[in-house]
Amino acid sequence: MKWACLALAGILALTACQSGEDRAIAELTQAEQAGEIAGAHSIRVADAEPTRLLRSSITPESRFRIASLTKVLTQIAILRLADQGELSLDQSLASLRPNLRAEWPETVTIRHLLNFSSGLPHELGNEGEGVRFDARGSALAFMDAQTESGPRFPPGSRTAYSNLGYLHLGAVIEAVTGQTYAEAIHTLVSQPVGLTETGFGRDDLGEDGHLHGWEGDPPVQVSGHPISQRYSSGGLHASLRDMERLSAALQEEDFLSPAAQDEFFTQFGRPDARDPAYMMATGHVPGFTHAWLVSRDPEFTIISLNNAIAGNPRVIPDTVTRAGSAFLPSLAERRDRYRPTASDGWTAIRGFDDMPDHDLREGLTATLNAILSGSEQQARDALMRLHGLDPTTADEADLEDFSGFARGHIRITAAFGPFHPIAWRLDGERLQIYLESEDNQRGIHFAAQPSDHNPAVASTVSLGTYGFDP
Repeated sequence: MKWACLALAGILALTACQSGEDRAIAELTQAEQAGEIAGAHSIRVADAEPTRLLRSSITPESRFRIASLTKVLTQIAILRLADQGELSLDQSLASLRPNLRAEWPETVTIRHLLNFSSGLPHELGNEGEGVRFDARGSALAFMDAQTESGPRFPPGSRTAYSNLGYLHLGAVIEAVTGQTYAEAIHTLVSQPVGLTETGFGRDDLGEDGHLHGWEGDPPVQVSGHPISQRYSSGGLHASLRDMERLSAALQEEDFLSPAAQDEFFTQFGRPDARDPAYMMATGHVPGFTHAWLVSRDPEFTIISLNNAIAGNPRVIPDTVTRAGSAFLPSLAERRDRYRPTASDGWTAIRGFDDMPDHDLREGLTATLNAILSGSEQQARDALMRLHGLDPTTADEADLEDFSGFARGHIRITAAFGPFHPIAWRLDGERLQIYLESEDNQRGIHFAAQPSDHNPAVASTVSLGTYGFDP
């Protein structure tokens, strides 16, 4: 394998190995030796055997929580149902989920949900408890009861990342197939492709090849939280070997029709979709960060599954982009990022004091100041108070969880800062504040959703980043 060429010649002194594949391998190898990626990685060109880089004790069959890469398998399941004539991408949500009794599902189509233009909120509005399942393992009845969280802008008018939209897609899959989401993924995706290490909702880790996730230096295990409640937006696990098999199947007409492949690579008509020659997806949950690049012209795949993140997790998609640029140079050039505009409801500010009164303003700005200070304890305590918890009386589990959140936020702001606030807006009830780096190349927005019980306390706090990924 070409890996041997790298080992013999040395990464920085290659003379004989100069193909695009070799340059891509060198990028991953350098990142692995620098501690920027750690897990299971592979590069595959056309129909050749994949070249793999595996961390000690990890095999191609080891199972990772794949986080938001789950959404790609949800997309594939929907496309397979469309190919089978079971649904249309331009069909309304209401027509497929008649028990979702509200007016807004009439205005939201499957395409809107797939391409993040539905206008639905980022998360469920049930105090962060996640999706609930009946005794059979179905979430359809629970999702049919989620009638209150409708679109916050006209569907199709713009895009905004929404985990909730993909939860509704999981329920669509259940409604159309009569199966649970886990069963449908097996029937529509795993079984046809021959995936043997892919499944749903494994909450206990450490056995049967299911890996724990680690963060920090020295590493701390942070993967004790349940994953099943993330459902069709983030609840699957998979191995490197299965991801390789699925990547190859995406361009096989007996798995996805040419029309379905076109929908997939153009991200279902998403207005800000990247070059339709390729698809790149990322995923992150505590302890796991991944990047997955599939190109159809030229044909290659790069997969990076990571369960030990010592530094900034945003380095991982950057590494995959650099590796992919060895085959597709235009990848390195696609770094335009979102900027807040008045047309999207943002109001410019020079500091937090420019913001008007809002029930969550004091708590959210105190949290951001603590994060920007770089103090993990201050950030942890501010995050806890924002969520209505007293850090002086909290139990050990809550302190550990919020310390992990604080570390993650601080890593991002410290690595690419300093950051300063430049805009705020209300997205429905959610208070959002946008921070920009001093070099104007990167942006972060924090969003706080008020609790139903106390509007000065956040039920959820989310973070979005721009300019970090390709």
